[in-house]
Amino acid sequence: MAYSYRTGPETRNFPSTRALAFPQRQEGTLVSTTTTGALIGAAIDSLSGDDDGVADGAIIGAVTANVLKVVAPLVVTYAVGWAVLRGAAELKDRIFGEVE
Repeated sequence: MAYSYRTGPETRNFPSTRALAFPQRQEGTLVSTTTTGALIGAAIDSLSGDDDGVADGAIIGAVTANVLKVVAPLVVTYAVGWAVLRGAAELKDRIFGEVE
């Protein structure tokens, strides 16, 4: 069994659970979510025309982007779980008939 200081124990070229849960960041081409949120927030804030600076829009955009990084997966997980439960209920009703 080989051991990698980045991924933990590995057997037969299968990565550990930690390596799957926390993939290594790729160097290079993508701009971070925080930076993208800050740029979009600053652009939206500058369009309103009643502002003396872009820092407040950038801060709000960066915070919103980081909140969405957490909230979006939770919403998707909830929606998929709800759809599966709804489908299971429909399947049960088709097999056993509706319970009154």
